[in-house]
Amino acid sequence: MIARSPDQWSDVTSQGAPRAGRYIGDCESKVYTQTRLLTAAGFKSLGTVDVQHQGGTGHMFGVFKAPDGTTWVTSNEGFRQVSPSNAKVGVTQADLDATLQKMTGELYHTQNLKGFRFSSAATANLPKPGDPAVDSIRRSTELGMMGKSEALIVPPPAPPPAQSNGNGGPKHP
Repeated sequence: MIARSPDQWSDVTSQGAPRAGRYIGDCESKVYTQTRLLTAAGFKSLGTVDVQHQGGTGHMFGVFKAPDGTTWVTSNEGFRQVSPSNAKVGVTQADLDATLQKMTGELYHTQNLKGFRFSSAATANLPKPGDPAVDSIRRSTELGMMGKSEALIVPPPAPPPAQSNGNGGPKHP
């Protein structure tokens, strides 16, 4: 399977057939451009999500954390903020998954996502040095081929257990 990840700016500006005097890029070229531009603007790339389904054309999403801490998913020219299901906990991987499923259903005009496979590649797991705009796209495609996926939003570590004072109660300073 060809990953179709752009490796440089010329790949983004020359993909596709000319239409109305313009070259049209696909979703991978848009994620590449979004990753380069948004990270330069202070966003953090959390990774990419490759969506494949039986008998059809796949799609690629970008996932970003904004400087204000909000989480966003990009899809071609569109974007959507991921809303937390519990404001006290914040955005979780389950919240991100729900947003990706909703956006996929809208993109493919279906409520039935049976046969769709989501494969994420976390930017935090990419080799260093590297180019996250390229490497994340390739890795999510490769993980999809192997039927694997990575969490893009890792839950915070559990708080350490309270220390005991020897009588079963908490230890006080």
